Amino acid sequence: MDLPEFVKPGRVAEELRVNPKTVTRWAKDGKIKSILTPGKQRRIPKTELESLIRGDHPNQRREPPAGGTARKKAVKVKKTAKKVPPAKQTGGRRRPNDGS
Repeated sequence: MDLPEFVKPGRVAEELRVNPKTVTRWAKDGKIKSILTPGKQRRIPKTELESLIRGDHPNQRREPPAGGTARKKAVKVKKTAKKVPPAKQTGGRRRPNDGS
């Protein structure tokens, strides 16, 4: 009986050009198959990686999202808030101004 080979999330991330945390999140959400080792480290079957690379994974998007590209340009927001002067200090005792 052949045991399946497993790869670390970092290797999957490297191949798919995503962040390793993204791969871990996919595994936690059940989007890709994974196992936890006795030391609580996550491993992904090599067959999962291969199907993601080929583009035939069941949870992979088939077409781009509606509205164009997945990434949108950053919009620069103009700051319009007015500066508010600092509040007057309160507390403590003030001396009366006797003109001297």
